Amino acid sequence: MMSTDDSQKVQLYVVPQSFATPSISVSCAMVETFLRKARIPYEVHTLNDPLIFPNGKLPLIRYKDNLMDTPTNIVKFLTSTFSVQMDKHLSKEEKAIGVSLVSMTRSWLWRAPDCLPRMEKHRAIRAFLLGMLRKVTTPREKARMTAMITKQEEDLKSIEKVMGIKNYLLGSTPTSYDCALYAALLPFVSEKEDGPAAYVKKSKVFKGYMKRMSHTTPDGHKGLDAHQNGNSH
Repeated sequence: MMSTDDSQKVQLYVVPQSFATPSISVSCAMVETFLRKARIPYEVHTLNDPLIFPNGKLPLIRYKDNLMDTPTNIVKFLTSTFSVQMDKHLSKEEKAIGVSLVSMTRSWLWRAPDCLPRMEKHRAIRAFLLGMLRKVTTPREKARMTAMITKQEEDLKSIEKVMGIKNYLLGSTPTSYDCALYAALLPFVSEKEDGPAAYVKKSKVFKGYMKRMSHTTPDGHKGLDAHQNGNSH
């Protein structure tokens, strides 16, 4: 049942994960990770039919009668409303680096369900389309897919180099850019160990990074997944 009390906690609406595919919504994961890392109280609701809202898209948040959609708008609203200081210490140069690296990950979304139309009411059809998307039937498509995978590996190496020995992308504490990067890396973690997924899983830098982003919030709270600081419905 959808909660109607948005006066104390942010109400977050996300895409339900299908039993037919382990893929996740990167944009939903990004927003929830931001809520968790910013230590903002929230409740999670999986929504089968986002069309009940005006924009018909997820993720979406509701707080004190304010309805916000798209990760960018949501993060701006949450930062302002809750005085989030996550990025305050970053210089202009560091922010530019963060924007550049996060922009790099947007080309990875073909691996996740974000790139398909919302069809939560028809999960079997959605799973079928995901399967078809990942099947390569012509030499040209094979070449394009190989180029995509090669680019992803090159991107991962670049991000790994920037991160170096730092705990997070830009320093010793997580930023909003880490929330976006972590969400973009999640699909690789859930995939078979080949190509970019194998690189992420074998990289000491990424393994340590994913563990820190998954299990520890700035106040030391231990969690098992992106739902730990919120109640899931």
